[in-house]
Amino acid sequence: MMQYEQQIQNLKQQIEYLQGYIHYINQYIHYSHVYEYYIKKVKIGNVSGVFQLGQLSEYITIDREGIHRFYIDDITIRNITEKGKVGVGLTEVGQFEEVEDEENNEIVKEIFENVKLLLALDEVPSFFQALQKKEDVLVIVWDLIEERWNNSQIFNQFYEKVLYVLNKAILPDIQQNSNSLSYELSIELADNIEQQAKTLLVLVQLMEDFLPSYTQKYNISLSTPKQEYPETIKQIRNAIKDILVLPELPDTYKELESDHPDILRSVYYKSIKPLSEGEYFKTYFQEIYGLINKEKYVSNNTDPIGISPEKQTFLFSTLIHFFNKCQKDILLEYILLQEYKNNVS
Repeated sequence: MMQYEQQIQNLKQQIEYLQGYIHYINQYIHYSHVYEYYIKKVKIGNVSGVFQLGQLSEYITIDREGIHRFYIDDITIRNITEKGKVGVGLTEVGQFEEVEDEENNEIVKEIFENVKLLLALDEVPSFFQALQKKEDVLVIVWDLIEERWNNSQIFNQFYEKVLYVLNKAILPDIQQNSNSLSYELSIELADNIEQQAKTLLVLVQLMEDFLPSYTQKYNISLSTPKQEYPETIKQIRNAIKDILVLPELPDTYKELESDHPDILRSVYYKSIKPLSEGEYFKTYFQEIYGLINKEKYVSNNTDPIGISPEKQTFLFSTLIHFFNKCQKDILLEYILLQEYKNNVS
């Protein structure tokens, strides 16, 4: 009985927080400046300097986080040189500069080292590298993680559970192919799967902290390729992206595309295509969904986030992007890893 009362209390706190947050957003929208841009047609050959659609400011302005609405019919930019920059919306001149490298930023460097230590990884996951673009967001996220976990055991256990799901849902139906991957690439694949799995656990709890109950309503996006039997490597790459609704494939697949297109073709037709046409992909995502909801716990964090709406948007969109990407990249790289294991055995 006490357990249900605590859950009800937690839900009430979440509702109060969301109501307060909605009120805050409404106030923000009501008092914000609105910038509207009407662009009929722009055609540009080369951009070698700065091309800014919207307001370019040399100084910090109070209303820089206003609402920006773009109405664009047609923009064509033929080429952006290495030093060329294209911006949209109100942008300060300094924002065109690259993010400071973590080697020169002691705060970021320390967080990255702690992330690797906590997750027992050799490399910093791309999710944390993405947060580096806005350092104060990275700091807030790391503070929450540090409060919750103090050792890597739970991450290792979650990684093993993800492997169990893969072995159960996908492995029995992967066809053995005649091609073989290099040992180096197989190590990279195994490391990537571990990194993505451990990152997924972090994302699950952060989603519960910042976007309560999102994972309960989350539906994985799957589709069918535009071409039933793609022929060229580019078409095969696009077919894989279509099936899993991904903007980009993992870097390991890009390596195959350029160095071993025959292996990519074989993996697509002998593994990815038949698995996606059956229930195997759906089974994998259903099992991962069940695992996610078992591992997370209701957050007691009801305090508003101490960052601007613009940075909250950055954080939320980054969380959702990597939450989706991690699950799908794990699946793709696991399928590819079996290419090496099958031929070794």
